[in-house]
Order: sequence, then structure tokens, then C-alpha cells
Amino acid sequence: MRLADKLLLCAAGIYTALQCARILDTFHDWFFMEYFFIGTFLLLAAIEYFKLLRAYFRKKRKNSETAA
Repeated sequence: MRLADKLLLCAAGIYTALQCARILDTFHDWFFMEYFFIGTFLLLAAIEYFKLLRAYFRKKRKNSETAA
């Protein structure tokens, strides 16, 4: 599993846990941290996907240059 996928799973896990905690009416003090951690994991996942796409397009361009 790629790092970006793991980061997305972490963000989803945190979101799910915090939604369950909100339903149980606990962790109100941690509410402000919810979007910080989810945003951090989503940002890291986006960076990792950008790196993967950049490497993919470099490889594709290199292959097209050698084929021509």
C-alpha cells in the first residue's frame, strides 16, 4: 500500500473516531483538533499523490522520447 493511501486511511480513521465520540457526547475539548489532524493527513496524502503523478509523467515523457 502506498504512503498516500495510508495517510488517507489515517484521516478517515480519525474522522470516524471523532464522529463516534461526538455521538457519544465526549471529547468536546478535542473538537478544534479534528480538522487540524484530518487536514494534515489530507495535505500529506495530496503531496504524496503529486509526487507519484510527477514521477509517472516524467517516466511517460522519457519513454516517448526514447521511442521517437
